[in-house]
Amino acid sequence: MAPICVLPNELMARILTIYAAETDTLFNLKWSKVMYVGRHWHELARAAQSLWSFIDLVWHGSYETLYNQLRHSGVAPLTIKLALGEYAQYTDIILDECERISSLLVTTRISYLDVSGTSQYVYELIGKLPECRLPILRSLSLDPSYKRDELPPNIVEAIPPVLFEGILPSLRELKLKSVAFPLGSLSGLTSISLTECLDISAGLPSIASFRGLLEMLGSCPELSTLKLELTTPEPIPQQSYPTVDLAALTWLQLREDVTLCTALLKHVRFPPTTSVHVLPSGVFNGMDIRELLVPLHKHARSPGAPALPLLQIDCHPYGTDSRNISYCTMALFTDTQLHDFLERSQAHCPFSLNSHPSTEVALRQIVAKVLKAIPGHLITHLDARNMSYPGEVSWKTILKLLPALETGYLRVNESAVPCVHALTQIEGLQQQRENFPRIQRLQVLIMPHTKSESENNMVDEFLAALGQYFTVCKGNETPFEVLDIEDPRYALSQTERQAQLERLFPLMGDRLLWNGQVYDPVKRREKLAKRKAEWKALAEKYGLDTE
Repeated sequence: MAPICVLPNELMARILTIYAAETDTLFNLKWSKVMYVGRHWHELARAAQSLWSFIDLVWHGSYETLYNQLRHSGVAPLTIKLALGEYAQYTDIILDECERISSLLVTTRISYLDVSGTSQYVYELIGKLPECRLPILRSLSLDPSYKRDELPPNIVEAIPPVLFEGILPSLRELKLKSVAFPLGSLSGLTSISLTECLDISAGLPSIASFRGLLEMLGSCPELSTLKLELTTPEPIPQQSYPTVDLAALTWLQLREDVTLCTALLKHVRFPPTTSVHVLPSGVFNGMDIRELLVPLHKHARSPGAPALPLLQIDCHPYGTDSRNISYCTMALFTDTQLHDFLERSQAHCPFSLNSHPSTEVALRQIVAKVLKAIPGHLITHLDARNMSYPGEVSWKTILKLLPALETGYLRVNESAVPCVHALTQIEGLQQQRENFPRIQRLQVLIMPHTKSESENNMVDEFLAALGQYFTVCKGNETPFEVLDIEDPRYALSQTERQAQLERLFPLMGDRLLWNGQVYDPVKRREKLAKRKAEWKALAEKYGLDTE
C-alpha cells in the first residue's frame, strides 16, 4: 500500500478518470474541482488530455470552454455533444478537429430553446460530413426531429450514401431519428438505434423492404444492442425470409406494430441471455398478442435463460375513467429488489412487454397468456404497487398462474382492496385451495397523495379487508409470516386505525411491522403516555396552556 502522493502519474490519471466517470462529471467538468487539492494534482489533471476530451455544447456551451477543452485535450480522441440551435456557429470549429472526433452526438431537441428552423442546422451539418475525414469516429447520433415540420419541402432529409462508403471506417455505433439513410450501406456495427427512419438504398423511400432490414442486421454479426422504433417495413405476405443469427446481441428493444414485432422476433435469432423489451401497438386483447408470444415463449424457456423471480405489473386506467385501461406493462427481473420504471433498461430486467387492454376481460386474457408463455411457475415475488385497476376476478386469475408466489408488494389504491378480497375468497375454497399460492410476506405501502376523503376511505377499506382475511384464516395457518406496512406519512396513527391494527396484532405478533419496527400496541401506548407526560411538564415549566 503506497501513499497517494507517491503513485505514478499514469495511475493517478487513471484514478481521476474513474472518479469523473463514476460521478457523471466528464462532460460538465465538475470533476476538475480535484485540481484544487494541490499543485501536483493541478498539474496532473491539466496534463491528462483524455479528461478534457469530453465536450458538451448542449448544456455547457461557450467559446471559452470549447477552446480551453480543445487546447487541453491535445491529441486525445474527442467525444462531442453538439446542439445545433443557438450554438450552430460552433459547427466549423468542431469539424476542423474532425480527424480526432471519436463520438459525435448531434441533436436539436433542446428543451430550453425555441429557435425556428433549428432542424436546418442538422441537415447542413449532414451535408458537410462527406467533405470531412472522420477516421476514428466510432459513435454517431443524429436527431433532426425538432421543428422538422417547419422546414421547406425542398430540404433534403437524408444522409448522403457516400458517407457510409469509406468515410467512416471506424463507425460502430449509430443512432438516428427522423432521418432517411441507405439501409443497405450499413455493416459491421455493434449498436443500432433507428427511430422513424426511411430507407433510401435505391434512391426512393418506397423500396424499403423487410428483407433489406434482415440483410443489414446479418451484415452486423457483432451487433450487441438493437433498437427499432416505427422503422421496420412491412413483410410481404406468403414470402419466405432468412433467419438472422445475432449471437452477440445483449439488448433488444422493439416499438412497432404487433405484427412487425412478431415478424422480427421470428426471423432474428439471439442468445437466451438477451434482454428483450417489446412495446407493440395494436394489442388490445388476448387474440392480438397470441402470435407475438410464440417466439417470446421459445426465448424465455431456452436452455441458459436466466431465472426471473420478480414480476412487476403496471396497470393504469385512462384518467379517472376506471372502465378503460391506459396500458399494462409486465416486466421480469433477475433479482427480488423493488425497481423503478426507468430501471427496466438495465441488465437486471431481461424482459418487458407492454399492451393496451380495452377492458378488464381483455386485461385478464393478456396477463394469463403472458404468464403461461413465460416461466410463471418460477416467479416468487410480485410487485403490484402500480396496479390501480384489476378487480377480484382478475386477481384470482393472476394468483392462480403464480403457484410459487411467496412475496407480494402492494400499494393502497383502487386495486389493493380487491386483491385482499381475492385472497379471502381463495382461503374459503376447499377443493381448489391447493391450486393457489400462499403468500408468506406481504409488504404494503400506504402513501396517499392528498388528504381527500376518497383516499382516506381507501385506507379504511383496506384495513377492513385485511381484518376479514384474518378472520377467515383464523384457526388455520398464520395469514402471513410477515406483514410489513410502510406508512411514511403515518396515516395509521389515527385512533380508529390504531384500533384496527390492534385487532390484527394477536394473530401476527412480532411479525407485524410498521415502518420497519415491530408493532406492539402496549409498548406504543406506554411510549405515547411517557411523551405526553414530558410535554405536560415542559408546558408547565414555560407557562404554556396544556389544553
